Amino acid sequence: MAAQTNLYMPASSHVMTGKIVNATGAFSLAAGTATNSLQLTLDNATTNTNWLVVRSLIITSDDASLAHTVAIGISPDAGVTFIPLGNLNVPINAGTLAAATTPSVDALNNSQILGLPKDVAGNKIIVVPAGCQLLVGSLVAVTSGKAIYFSAIVDVY
Repeated sequence: MAAQTNLYMPASSHVMTGKIVNATGAFSLAAGTATNSLQLTLDNATTNTNWLVVRSLIITSDDASLAHTVAIGISPDAGVTFIPLGNLNVPINAGTLAAATTPSVDALNNSQILGLPKDVAGNKIIVVPAGCQLLVGSLVAVTSGKAIYFSAIVDVY
């Protein structure tokens, strides 16, 4: 499929989800920094030849034992190289019914990731070039039987 030349209207929009669970992480964010982490499968390298624009990235956790630091970045080479955009703190039970007063983490409207570009409406976005991946990983292992969940709204151009 040829790349779309009209960048004002996406070819399609998708809701993409992923999760990090204990002891399943084969993905390392950078040498020596990540344990039991996994990338969110917004994988432009294998599923799409066009650009992606991430319009929303929501993170929740049902881990009642441990708060997590989650790193977000771009990889131009299928996870070999990690170019960090920033780290986010995800509180214990963020966005779950167990902790109704602890909201989920809105990764794009968070003061911990600075310098993201904005769309015409002034909302922060993450642009993922064709052939690249958006990677998300926990810097510490998730408690056994628990998970960190990711939901993203993505436009494909």
